[in-house]
Amino acid sequence: GEPVRGAALLLFFLLRSRRSHRQAQRELVLLRAKAEAAEQLNAQTQALAHRQNAPAVRDGLGEVLEQVHLVLGAEVKDQPLEEVPILGMDQARLRQVSHNVKGAFGIDHPIPSWEMGELALRLNTLRTQVRETELAAAVAFEAPGETPRPDIIRALNRLSSAVYILFCKLLAEK
Repeated sequence: GEPVRGAALLLFFLLRSRRSHRQAQRELVLLRAKAEAAEQLNAQTQALAHRQNAPAVRDGLGEVLEQVHLVLGAEVKDQPLEEVPILGMDQARLRQVSHNVKGAFGIDHPIPSWEMGELALRLNTLRTQVRETELAAAVAFEAPGETPRPDIIRALNRLSSAVYILFCKLLAEK
């Protein structure tokens, strides 16, 4: 009768909303792959900054890379991730500067163009890679049945802000 049909529908929707263990594992593997891609792109961008005699960019990316390592370690070891300043800024300051580049650097929010030069474009590519990693973390950790990791998602957001700040600062200095 009707109660059996209602229970069957409820069970169907409950089962459909739950991810399989295999799907959850795939999402974590994707997150780690995205983080490793960001790590590699960061190192390549550091090398380019070194070749182009941009020590501030190279050293800032060193801080970003350290943070990527902390994020990966916290995820793999299932440990909490503490907020550590990046580029000498806490989360609030990173947000303030990255959302007000006109006030911080005297430039409008940049739109990528070949005229920016290779290092600036590589920085922006790294920023987008970190954003993709943040999205992968949101999918992996905010799904039903998964342990939430707002600390990792927040850290990745801070990292993309830090790379954006390096990008804008480089453009402002040209």
